[in-house]
Amino acid sequence: MPDLVVRKGLGGAALRPSCSKPLSEWLNTTPSLVVGTTETPRWSPPGTPPPAVLSDARSTLAAYERYLAPGHRADITGAIATTLRIYFDPEFDDGGVDQAAMEAWLMDLADLPGWAVVEACSQWRKRNERRPTPAGIRNLALQETERDRETLRRLRLTCDLNEAA
Repeated sequence: MPDLVVRKGLGGAALRPSCSKPLSEWLNTTPSLVVGTTETPRWSPPGTPPPAVLSDARSTLAAYERYLAPGHRADITGAIATTLRIYFDPEFDDGGVDQAAMEAWLMDLADLPGWAVVEACSQWRKRNERRPTPAGIRNLALQETERDRETLRRLRLTCDLNEAA
């Protein structure tokens, strides 16, 4: 599941953490189906991880937490301001974003990684002819981080399993 990918944003590059082959295999085990249900099974650790896998899981967990940490305010502000300027309409605005509006954008996007917001803004500009909303950018950023958030969840479960034992 994890691999090395460079995400370029306004504040530099973010590297998707990588992990060893044994940890990757551990994280990619198929969840067991529960007989009589139609729900998609959620992944849970397939047992107690070997010491090497657990050690790698702990270090990879820390790297994923940094990778998915909320972005810097300046990165998010820059991405939003740039995107909104592209959709400038002289009939309705002066091309800028007032402070109150930017604060609203920041409140709605503050928990997301900066690189994901930058990527979401880029995707929006490539696909849409109308001005974005905070919800539209947020949804794209969440889609961009979905796989990584699932990996983080699996890493936490793996590490928590050992802590409980």
